[in-house]
Parts: sequence; structure tokens; C-alpha cells
Amino acid sequence: MPQTKDTLELARQAQAAAQVLWLRGDRDDALLRAMSALETTLAVAPASAPIGARPAALLRAAQLATMDVTASAERDSLVLPMLRAQRRAAQLIVRALESPSERRARRVRGAVVVWCVVVAGLSFVLYRPHGLSARASAELARSDYFGARRAIDADAQTAWLLPDRTPGTLWIDIVPPRDIRAVRMTQPVPAYPARTTSRVRVRLYRGARAIAERHVSFVPAAAAPRPRRAVPQVDIVREVAIDGRSVTRVEIVVQEWRGSGGGLAEVTLR
Repeated sequence: MPQTKDTLELARQAQAAAQVLWLRGDRDDALLRAMSALETTLAVAPASAPIGARPAALLRAAQLATMDVTASAERDSLVLPMLRAQRRAAQLIVRALESPSERRARRVRGAVVVWCVVVAGLSFVLYRPHGLSARASAELARSDYFGARRAIDADAQTAWLLPDRTPGTLWIDIVPPRDIRAVRMTQPVPAYPARTTSRVRVRLYRGARAIAERHVSFVPAAAAPRPRRAVPQVDIVREVAIDGRSVTRVEIVVQEWRGSGGGLAEVTLR
């Protein structure tokens, strides 16, 4: 079991490297790391682990795609499914190798988590939450790591990111309603240099009624032409004056971007 855990840790590190490479746009290297992670994981899978045939099928498809120079689209489409398959397979392997006492402890932890979720749900229903909450129309890789809440967590090293070449909307709900004079937006760079937002629309709502709107460009007015492979020239921070009283929701629509896609690291309401 300790040796298996060490092997799974190596696979997890390869999986994390694949995700970073994929976000940076190095899709071929990301595929190779994802293949390594999945192959390493499957190599230590016991017969009792109900992994199924899909991970092995994905691995075979990736191996064939790497030998076909014309299959770039297929290679890109295999990276994320392989990463998800690796994570799931690793979880099933760990469970299959658990001792009876470890299995009982996991079930107790699961019961505690369920109880906490039920209590939290009842608290949400009975007590109206206060502060800011965020949601989005889409998130990169459908992952909470790039979820909407990352845009309001006061950490510029995290970010809400959209899928590649996809517009999207961020909604920030405000309870109780408050007056707003400006909205400050920060780009997801330097943490994610391949993803920059170039144009957004900001709209304030009071209930269901829009009360103010601004169109904002992150591109400097006198931006000079740059080499094709240069880092996109956009402002890192943009603050737009927009007045609204008793605002209940802020809507930010990413309309244009540079690089792989758009997103925002931080949104601050003033």
C-alpha cells in the first residue's frame, strides 16, 4: 500500500503538470503528461478496483492520436477526459486498498459531511445570507478552481476563467442591497498570462431592473502594433465609474479577449 500511494502521488504530480501545460496552451506536452499520469495510475490498479474500460480506452485513443500528425483536434479533446479519468481511477484504487478500519472511518467522515451539508442547507433557507456571492455562465474545465467565486476572493493569484475562445457572464449578487459608485476589475495576469480580457459590459441591477450600464475596454487607446507572439497589450486593472443606488446585482459580460480566452482575477465594488 505505501508503494502504491507513492506511485499514485507521482501520477498526481504528472496530472497537475498536464493541467498547467494545457492552460498555457502547450496542448501536445499536456497530452503526454496526461497519458503518463493515467498510465502510471492504471499500472497499480488492483483487480478489485471497479475502474471499468473507459480509462484504458482513452489511453489507447491518445496513443493512436500522438502517432497521427493530422489529429490535433482529437489530441486536444482527449486531455481533459484523461485527467478526469485519472482522478477517478486513483480514488477507486485507494478505496479498493483500504483496510476495514479505514473504510469505516471514511464512511463516518462521509456521514459527517452529509450532516454538515444538511445543516448548512437549512441555515441557508432559514437565514438569508449577507455579503457578496458570485456565479457565472461558464467556467474553464467546469472546475471550481476557476469558478466565479475566485473573482471575489480578494486573491489576485486566483481567477475566474472562461473556456477557450468563449464569451461569458459573471454575476455578483449583493445582500443586502448597497450603493455603488465604481467597479474595479483586475486581469488574470500574471498568474495566467495566456488569458486576458479586452472588452466587457458592466451593468447594475436593482431587482430585475437594469439601472446603469457601461462598456469598458482594457486596450489602451494608443496601443502600438505588437509582434504576433508577444504578450497581449492590455491594462491589468480598469476601474469604471458607474453609479447605482440599492444595487442587488452586478453583471459583467466578457465580450472580447486576447490569447486563449477571457476571465477576471478580482472584481471590487466601491
